[in-house]
Amino acid sequence: HTPYVNGYQDGTFRPEFDLTRGQCAAILARLTGEFDPEKEYPNAAFPDVRPNAWYVKYIAFMSQQGLIRGYPDGTFRPDESITRAEFSVLVSSCLQLDGNSDSGYPDVQSHWAAGPIGRLTKLSVLNGYPDGTFRPDAPISRAEAVKILNGAYRRTPSREALADLVNFPDLPSGHWAYHEVLEAAVPHDHPQL
Repeated sequence: HTPYVNGYQDGTFRPEFDLTRGQCAAILARLTGEFDPEKEYPNAAFPDVRPNAWYVKYIAFMSQQGLIRGYPDGTFRPDESITRAEFSVLVSSCLQLDGNSDSGYPDVQSHWAAGPIGRLTKLSVLNGYPDGTFRPDAPISRAEAVKILNGAYRRTPSREALADLVNFPDLPSGHWAYHEVLEAAVPHDHPQL
């Protein structure tokens, strides 16, 4: 399996850090299978996406594909945290999901992203919190994001395939998303089922 998420330059993964909108665009672009890192994707859409920023190609690609939009003021805000609702909308859009499903979360019923959250919940890709809420306006962590994406793209972590791989120093083997992060971030051969 090819990685779709990277760690930081210091070798850490920072699983509990918020996922930024720029990081999210990069991850989803890699997962489309159509993004070519060697190709130039000119950014004409968002004035706050610096032309020399590491994420400019990803954001431009995702914008050209019609998979991301910015805010009403025309900005993208690439360095801001992405919320659980925004992330759910983007994943649902990338998977081309449609139809309506009730998520069952009491804090989502009248939320603007209720449809995508319901669709991903129906696929058993999203999980709420132990108190039964989804917290759609809370930021999503990097660990939560890879757990959702592994489920959405049917990348089941293989403990066998990931057993001997070097991991991140800030991701102990007992972390709840240990294998999920390795599945998303480390190249490996996955046993055929």
